[in-house]
Amino acid sequence: MGCARNAWKNTTGEKKRITNNCLSLSFQLDTHPVWETEMFVPIIYNAALLVLLVIVLDLFSGERLSRILANRVIVGLMLGIIGISVMLNPWKAVEGVVFDTRSVLLSITGLFFGLVPAAIAACLTSVYRIYGGGAGVFMGVGVIISSTAIGIIWRRRRSGHIDEISALELMTFGLLVHACMLLLAALTLPMEVSVRVISVITLPVLTVYPMVTMAIGYLLIRSLKRRQINRILRESEEKYRLLADNTIDVISILDLDIRILYLNPAIDNLLGYSAEEVIGRGLWEFCDEANSEIIKSRIESALAGFPEMGEVQFEAVMLGKDGREINVEITSRVVPDDQGNPCSLHGVTRNITERKRVETERERLRLAIEHSVEAVMITDTEGTIVYVNPAFEKTSGYSREEAIGRKTSILESGQHDQAFYDEMWEDLRSGKTWTGKFINRKKNGELFTEETSISPVFDSYGKIINFVAAKRDITYEIELEQQLWQSQKMEAIGQLAGGIAHDFNNILQAMMGYCELLKDSVDENGEQYDYVQELQKGTERAAALTKQLLAFSRRQVIQTNDVDLNEIIRNLMKMIGRTIGEHIELVHRLCDGKLFIHADSGNIEQVIMNLCVNARDAMPRGGKLVIETERAFFDESYCKSHPGVEKGYYGLITVSDTGCGIDSLIRNRIFDPFFTTKEIGRGTGLGLATAYGIVKQHKGTIQVESEKGFGSTFTVSLPLVEAEAHEEIIERALKPKGGKETVLLAEDDFEVRKMARLILENAGYRVIGASDGEKAIALLQENLDQIKIAVIDVVMPKKSGKEVLDFYHKVKPEGKVLLVSGYSAGVMDVSNMKADQAVFISKPFLPGTFLRAVRNLLDS
Repeated sequence: MGCARNAWKNTTGEKKRITNNCLSLSFQLDTHPVWETEMFVPIIYNAALLVLLVIVLDLFSGERLSRILANRVIVGLMLGIIGISVMLNPWKAVEGVVFDTRSVLLSITGLFFGLVPAAIAACLTSVYRIYGGGAGVFMGVGVIISSTAIGIIWRRRRSGHIDEISALELMTFGLLVHACMLLLAALTLPMEVSVRVISVITLPVLTVYPMVTMAIGYLLIRSLKRRQINRILRESEEKYRLLADNTIDVISILDLDIRILYLNPAIDNLLGYSAEEVIGRGLWEFCDEANSEIIKSRIESALAGFPEMGEVQFEAVMLGKDGREINVEITSRVVPDDQGNPCSLHGVTRNITERKRVETERERLRLAIEHSVEAVMITDTEGTIVYVNPAFEKTSGYSREEAIGRKTSILESGQHDQAFYDEMWEDLRSGKTWTGKFINRKKNGELFTEETSISPVFDSYGKIINFVAAKRDITYEIELEQQLWQSQKMEAIGQLAGGIAHDFNNILQAMMGYCELLKDSVDENGEQYDYVQELQKGTERAAALTKQLLAFSRRQVIQTNDVDLNEIIRNLMKMIGRTIGEHIELVHRLCDGKLFIHADSGNIEQVIMNLCVNARDAMPRGGKLVIETERAFFDESYCKSHPGVEKGYYGLITVSDTGCGIDSLIRNRIFDPFFTTKEIGRGTGLGLATAYGIVKQHKGTIQVESEKGFGSTFTVSLPLVEAEAHEEIIERALKPKGGKETVLLAEDDFEVRKMARLILENAGYRVIGASDGEKAIALLQENLDQIKIAVIDVVMPKKSGKEVLDFYHKVKPEGKVLLVSGYSAGVMDVSNMKADQAVFISKPFLPGTFLRAVRNLLDS
């Protein structure tokens, strides 16, 4: 709608013309009622143009319009053209005053399109209105400007959120725009005209036009929302398409026959096929027979369980285009149609080959740790245990449940000071690996030594998150090391003792030989004979001492005879008394008669002495030591309860003390080699072990009964033999025979060689002497036919006794040999020689024993 006020002139003629114009206007208003039929044609025309406005908005609204300036200019031009088109067929109220819908158009343009399109449209329509002229030109331009301005200002007030405008707000907006239009009519038209025009147009302007504004706005809002929804859908579709095209997982759509309908490009990376190569093929075609059955059965189970359970996840092995095997994880979901019936299968296939490899390696590592003989413990940074393997449980005595969640201090034994642990934690928290040894305590209180390596575990940012400790129980190794050291020490002492005993035996051999010869040259009833006997007894005691030294060094020759236990103990009483000291009362109670056993008397003496020394050490403040013997019979029931014991008569030796006793925890270990409860340097741990070994070697038993604080009783049982005579007594009673044969005597010790020569020559033998092995071989070569027997010392310079023996048997296989030695360390093996061809005797020996051995060999 528009009108204009003519300029008023102060002349009479002008007043008259204006009056006539007003009458003309009045006439026109009277002759053209507002609601005549012709007004609907322009309204319909204007409405059609406004529908075109909606179409334009639908084409150019949204993000493109706001971002591209050219689009906004084009929209402004098109809206301006639509505005001009609206103005081409207006409804004329009076000449020069017209009504159309440009106010609706321009207000909607400002509200929905913004400043640039609205300004352009307003300019175009204003130019056209001015070009049309007429009485309402000022009013028309004013309506254009006010409508556009109100739309722009309203848009700014809403900050561009036009799609949120309600119908009530649109109605209010339309009322405001057209109220301003009425105000402009009142201000720009003459009074009489404006009153008449306003009275006619107020009702349709304030009802129809706001309603048209609301309807057009509502349609535009719906168009905007639809555009936004379509944009969101396009963006979402594009997003998911990009996601599907760029994901490393294979996204698939299958029909109900498990045939491929769609695959994203990731199939190329997975199997080496393009999507076009696999569309229409069955998924099972890319697997071997076993995995094909897996895929079919699992997807069929999903279809059978639809809709309650329409999804499955499983693993399979697929075959690539190049034939390689690929581990995959398939997730498939049944998708229903509009009626709720299954129509397709949507799935994701993921390559898990690397994951399976890592899982396999992790499982292999777990099994290795679980089955490791070394204890493995993992803690957090504060020392709280989070994992232990079975070896830890076995070593420490704590179960996994007992250890996890507790501090490592449960193992502390108190053997290390706090500075030791502080230094360890300082190294670990600085990222270093700590290695060392712990003396820890087991759950039962027992101490043990661990060789430990503790390493920090870092996360991807280099932060320490855990500590891993690999621990090895080296208690037994330390014990072995100590035992080895002890054994080496004892071996060195044994070497020294054996060497001393060997040299001393040579001296005693000469003394014993000359004593025997001296006895033959003096009167048995004279005083000198008694002196010689005492001298001989002294040499025999010295020989017994060297025998014990050789037993200690394990270089003695074991010679078993029928010996009396009671006699052995009687002979040892003085030595035992001197050994245990005067602060211990020594008592012996021997049974009646004789207890003959077949044994090496030196070994049995060693057993008794070891038991007595052990008893002495258990009574440092004095006490009582009792040695008893008795005869016993072990029946079948006793033998069943004591494996290894045979039925028969036994001689028992009981050694009892009133000492400190033996704790039940270590009672089963007292016979172990190197086990000792004595202070360092006071015990070797070999005494009871040696006694045990000797008794077992003689087919006997040794048992102990003891209680802490109540003393100990050791009982040794040895099988008896029916012997009524002792070999040594027989030997002393019978004088050996002599002979006329030639004897080679090879002995490097001058005194022994001189003594042996006298014994042999006094017995009638012809003796050829050699001081070393080379001379012995030379004499054998020169006198091979004359020599009937060779007496050879085992250890000689230049050539050993074995070399002499080998040469003699080479040149004279039937030759007789008597081997002699102070110890058995260098004795060659004569077990493969006939008993009538070679015999061994140890130094020192009695002249009778020596002569008897020579004669027996010659007569055999």
